[in-house]
Amino acid sequence: MLATVVNPTVPTSDGTDGVDLLGGALLPAGSLPTIAVAKRLLLAIPDRAHAVACTGLLVLTLVAVLVV
Repeated sequence: MLATVVNPTVPTSDGTDGVDLLGGALLPAGSLPTIAVAKRLLLAIPDRAHAVACTGLLVLTLVAVLVV
């Protein structure tokens, strides 16, 4: 949410917006503590379920990139 309100970007040579620095910083700042808490509170996830979830996320990301 904050990244959409305050969105500093590094302009590229052709004048278009480039990398979203704030979004790039906020993503790991929010996700890494969440992962640490989840690892402590949740039960162990079987390797096969983890692999299926990661593959599904990769496929979903690929579809999103191709559509947009």
